[in-house]
Amino acid sequence: HFMYMQASLLTKKDVAIGLSHSGYSQETTHTMKIAKENGAKTIAITHSLRSPITEYADLVLVNGNKQGKLQGDSIGTKIAQLFVLDLIYALLVQASQESAVKIKNGNNVNNSFQRACAMPPASQLIIPKA
Repeated sequence: HFMYMQASLLTKKDVAIGLSHSGYSQETTHTMKIAKENGAKTIAITHSLRSPITEYADLVLVNGNKQGKLQGDSIGTKIAQLFVLDLIYALLVQASQESAVKIKNGNNVNNSFQRACAMPPASQLIIPKA
């Protein structure tokens, strides 16, 4: 339910990224729906292009590997998802290097880059299950 609350606070200035290998996670899909209804841009990272999560995504990034029925949560899939998230972060930093340096050095920069890259406290991190 915490994901739903966070998604309901998003605005058109925010981006929501939903991770679901199968694309059928009801919680992640519903969170994406809430975020989209609030005007946020939505990105789905999934292995299944025709899954429910893609209905609420402005952008779909297909990644991961095919998993067998008994395989469950594959470490290869998680590494692929983390790699894509790392690439997104690196591109944000590259696009706004001056702001990234100011943020890293602790200077107060009030812009969309800071909102996009600011990490919440560990108690507020949400990592949806696939």
